[in-house]
Amino acid sequence: MIERWLRRALRSCGLDLPFPHVICPEDVKTIAFGRDSGAKVTVQRTLVFLEAPEAGDLHDTILEPGGAGALYASPDALEISRKPRGRTTLVSWRPRAAVTPFALYSHEFSWNASGSYGDPAVYAEVTCELRTGVLVLEMLTPGTFETAIVFKRPRWPRLSSDRSVIKYAMTQLDQKNERPVIADYGKRLQWRIMGPKVGDKYICVAFHQYGVAQAQGRLKETSFLGRLRHLVRPLIPA
Repeated sequence: MIERWLRRALRSCGLDLPFPHVICPEDVKTIAFGRDSGAKVTVQRTLVFLEAPEAGDLHDTILEPGGAGALYASPDALEISRKPRGRTTLVSWRPRAAVTPFALYSHEFSWNASGSYGDPAVYAEVTCELRTGVLVLEMLTPGTFETAIVFKRPRWPRLSSDRSVIKYAMTQLDQKNERPVIADYGKRLQWRIMGPKVGDKYICVAFHQYGVAQAQGRLKETSFLGRLRHLVRPLIPA
């Protein structure tokens, strides 16, 4: 009772504490890339509530810059409110039907992500937000995946741009990092981890066919020396 009162009081001050009375046996995030741009992101979670939540207890995270305007779609949940949190958007939701403690509850939500996904290299981030048994990431492409790599988001260097993420991934290709499974003739990628810790953040970088070589070329072109050569070249007499 005191705990509920405390959560309500903090919520009224703009602080949302995680709801502690829920566990997630399985969390599956699927990203289906479009042929040229855009992607549909779907999250499917199996939840077990240890006690029934009240309005404002449950939140989903949309990993989309400017996600305040993204369409949040869910067959089992009703959106209550949303607010930005850094580069993400926090969506507060409540179940459409009454929750039965200790029974399995299937929760699903999706949104359409912007961006260019026909690039040589694409990436996605997945975060363990709840006490989770199995965390799964899937990627579907109309093209073909050549290879992929998964790593924990490092504290340093700060990966704050697409280029920095791809550049860091290239340095990890020769390391003994986990490799996702690529199946269905290169069109489907899957990675899973058992028993992740709450707060763990992982990045999966996938390279389309010939993507490694093309990404290396783009990194050289957009490096400081590459940009300098581009500026100087017109000044050099033929």
